[in-house]
Amino acid sequence: MGGALVDGQRNPYGKTVRLANTITHQLDEFGLSFVGGSVARVMETCGDIDIVFLPVDDNSLAKFDIWCEERDIKQNRTIRRGVVEGIQIDIWIASKDNVVTYVNFANGSGWFNGALRSRAKRMGMKLSQNGLFREEELLVGPCNHIDKMSITLQENEVFETLGMTFVPLQERSAENSRQAFGIISRFTK
Repeated sequence: MGGALVDGQRNPYGKTVRLANTITHQLDEFGLSFVGGSVARVMETCGDIDIVFLPVDDNSLAKFDIWCEERDIKQNRTIRRGVVEGIQIDIWIASKDNVVTYVNFANGSGWFNGALRSRAKRMGMKLSQNGLFREEELLVGPCNHIDKMSITLQENEVFETLGMTFVPLQERSAENSRQAFGIISRFTK
């Protein structure tokens, strides 16, 4: 499915990944950014660019707001959303406490994420982009080190806590719930 702001239009991976790399390079000047979604999963076509942005200091968010304003990217509930070069951009703002689960959320398809959340619920946990919890206890996060490699590697903790092996990005695409639960079962220990 493509982005709603561009009437479902999908774009070739090459065009989309070039724009995603340009945007993340710009955002990394004042924070840390992670590309997720169909771009991270290297899909043939991409409907939008999903990015998780982590402000690294007090000035990061102000600079991010200016960057968004200059590109007419507006706040829409919990995300910033806009169209750049004909491609929808969705940017989630994370904190050091939830950046790991935000990256996990951004990397999965909607169906995959739903199946992963169902697994957590069956195990007495709650998984969302805001964290993996058992009751009020945060089980995954905050991030141990504020750098891209550490945060990316720490994403494995989500799967380990759910009794799974790491699910590679390209395996996180599902077109329905049956397919998504099949992926989850293949990677369950």
